[in-house]
Amino acid sequence: MALAVALSSCASHKAGVAASSSTTTTSSSTTTTTTTQVSVVTGVLGPTSTRSATIAPVPCQVSDLTVTGGKSSGAVGTIAHGFVIRNMGAGTCTINGYPTIALVPAAGILHPVVTHLGSAAAVTIVGEGSAGFVLEYGDMPVDGQTTCPQVTAVDVTLPQVGSAKMKVAAGFSPCGAPDVRVSAVLSPSQYESLVG
Repeated sequence: MALAVALSSCASHKAGVAASSSTTTTSSSTTTTTTTQVSVVTGVLGPTSTRSATIAPVPCQVSDLTVTGGKSSGAVGTIAHGFVIRNMGAGTCTINGYPTIALVPAAGILHPVVTHLGSAAAVTIVGEGSAGFVLEYGDMPVDGQTTCPQVTAVDVTLPQVGSAKMKVAAGFSPCGAPDVRVSAVLSPSQYESLVG
């Protein structure tokens, strides 16, 4: 019995210990025998202990990102032209803010009036996943216009990733100065809600 108690004391310093006692009484004698069963649980923290760590989001790197033209939708008068941002890297990253855009016309020079559409929030893009943004414009001539300028490409500078421009082929005719509205970078569900 002394040996069992010593074993129990020693084991409890190295691991979790669950102990149970049972008492056996024989009918032919008044002697009582007590047996102690010791169960040693391996692992310093026990089998149900868990640890978790919070990892700070990693900003996206321009070398991991591509931008391509996406879907367009809209009613008469207002068109939403989508752009898809793909994370070609293996890791997850975040991006937050409004892309800077420059319209490349088929001829001449354009000086668009650019305003922001909606609010910005951090968007997480998983490895080989995507996000997007939307450019809205009017397609009805205004102020005596007979035609609207033809855009053949859009130069895109993504937020928080430096000043590198990405030229994205496009074909649309925004009217006005032209007047365009650019959304912040959007999650896939937000993007789909605008362009369908």
